[in-house]
Parts: sequence; C-alpha cells; structure tokens
Amino acid sequence: MDKLDKFVLDNKRAVGIFTAGAAAVLGAKILAKSLSFLANNLTPSYDLIKRYGEGSYAVISAATDGIGKGFALQLAKRGFNLVMLIRNKEKGEALAEEIKNTINPNIQIMIVEIDFSQILTPGVV
Repeated sequence: MDKLDKFVLDNKRAVGIFTAGAAAVLGAKILAKSLSFLANNLTPSYDLIKRYGEGSYAVISAATDGIGKGFALQLAKRGFNLVMLIRNKEKGEALAEEIKNTINPNIQIMIVEIDFSQILTPGVV
C-alpha cells in the first residue's frame, strides 16, 4: 500500500486526469443508457391503427379506474373502438360518454359488465 500511496502523491496530476477520464466515460455510459431507456419507453414505436387496421377493437379490463381507464383513453385517442370489461355499469357508461364527448363522438364502445372475482360461479359468463 505504501508504494501506491507514494505513486499517487508523486503523480497527482496524472492520477487526477485518469480519474476524470474514467468518470467522464462512466457518465457518458450512464447518459447513453438513460437516453436509450427514455427513447424506448416513452416514444411510440409504431402506429397501432396502421398495424391493426381501421375499425379495430381493443379490449380493456378494469377500464373505469386507474391504469385501465388510462389505457381506454389512450386507445380511444389512437382511433380504436373499445370493448370495456367492467364491474360497475354506471361508471362504464360515464366513461363511454366522456370518451365520446372529449375524444371521438364516432367511436364504438361496447360495455361488458363482469366481476372476475365471480368468474367460477356458474352462469356468470
């Protein structure tokens, strides 16, 4: 350890330059990875309507709240017709009205009232 300490003390400028270079390379790699992550996860990679065709339907479960509602709104904005699987029909109808009033009055929305916690009960589906 004494030899390393002596080398560092005798060559402070060289060690500083090496350390700064290593930090710059590491910072550049972190920046590149961060930008790559953002580009891959925050930008749309292709046109969904072009891929699936005009008049396509998207099926969304739990569409009246949270992430499901977010998906419903985004898919409606992209031009999809919707099939919403929901537990509360009133909430589903309110969301359908919201979509038709704010996004697209011509969108076709089908509401399927279903409670997945009761899916094994005969006659539910």
